[in-house]
Amino acid sequence: SIHLHNIDSPNARGNVYFPSLIEHESQKFKIISINEESFKNNQKIKSITISDESIFQSIMKNAFSKSSIKNLNISSTVSKLEDGWYSKTPKLKKVTISICNFFFFILYFENDSSFINII
Repeated sequence: SIHLHNIDSPNARGNVYFPSLIEHESQKFKIISINEESFKNNQKIKSITISDESIFQSIMKNAFSKSSIKNLNISSTVSKLEDGWYSKTPKLKKVTISICNFFFFILYFENDSSFINII
């Protein structure tokens, strides 16, 4: 059987990739979201990429707060970005949204929307 799982990983580092399925101890997990404050204060992550084959749905409030994330690649299935999901992330310079993502045609960020790239 396949279980649904939320990500909560303050110890992640480097370039983090979320595949469509993770197997752990003979159990299969499909990741559906990044929890609130999952990467808060994490100064080791550079980028996050969410597989387009995933059923990933949301990035919760303060998920990357005060982290070192520089790049985020959002898959076609992400439909919810909670308010403040990217708060206090001065190093975040590029957000790439899959062209197949029908939930986000236009994104506006209060600071500067020039770092959003739709591919």
